[in-house]
Amino acid sequence: MNPNPPNPSSGQPAMKIATSRHGNGPRRVLCLHGFPDDPGTFSPILGSITEAGATVVTPYLRGYGPSSPSPRNHYRLHDLGMDVLRVMDAQRWEKAVVVGHDWGAMAAYMAAAIAPERIQGLVAMSVPLPMQFLSGLRFSDQRRRSSYMAFFQLGRLAESALARKDFEAIDNLWERWSPNLDLPREHLAQVKATFTYPHTVRAALSYYRQILPWGPTGWIPWLKSYRLATTPMQSECLILHGASDGCIGRELFSQEAPISHVQTAMHPSAGHFLQWEDPDWTSKQILSFLDSIMGR
Repeated sequence: MNPNPPNPSSGQPAMKIATSRHGNGPRRVLCLHGFPDDPGTFSPILGSITEAGATVVTPYLRGYGPSSPSPRNHYRLHDLGMDVLRVMDAQRWEKAVVVGHDWGAMAAYMAAAIAPERIQGLVAMSVPLPMQFLSGLRFSDQRRRSSYMAFFQLGRLAESALARKDFEAIDNLWERWSPNLDLPREHLAQVKATFTYPHTVRAALSYYRQILPWGPTGWIPWLKSYRLATTPMQSECLILHGASDGCIGRELFSQEAPISHVQTAMHPSAGHFLQWEDPDWTSKQILSFLDSIMGR
């Protein structure tokens, strides 16, 4: 794992983003995990991507496991997008394709909004465009699916609930969000180990708390993130999702009219964790996208 070096000109306290590097091909791919998860979530598809000529870097998102928590409690969308660019800088990558799942997809969207010239392509797994998600909350079914986000606002109560009984809530969320998946117990044991880092539970829930404009960092950082979330997509983007996703309903991924630079593909039976439910399908979609923007 290689820490992201501090940027002395930023004026910010040094933060470490722990990463692992896989493969040694000319294609540059950054894979970003979500919640409740860690970089090992890409293990079912990692081999296919590296064998197709890619160097893949898998970071722990800020505050997860060996990555530092934010010294100023900054977990806004803008912060996550900037972390993507910092990891690319640490790898000396001017451009890369970013594959993000769940919160990793949100971080990828933000990076593409901040610096579209650096994001050669974007694969967002199980999360629609930010404005599609926000508008989708008008559906009562989606409000029900997203009720856990409201619970996560409850400070220490939510943190204790997530950690109790050896993080049983992590198993429950995976079961609810991917109802047809035979849970990968070995991987989930590693995820729970990641969440035992003393800062990780609070950091992970802070992502949800700082979606709101009245979160602990105030209106101005929220407004910066909101503006990024409403920025039209300028990078080539592929959105993958499953018809049986218990976290985000399939109706949120539908498009009344084509969106420039954006294409979608739906798995007919998978849920939220596509990479575990059908790694072959997921890999083929990603590799076809890589070929379309990078050539074979």
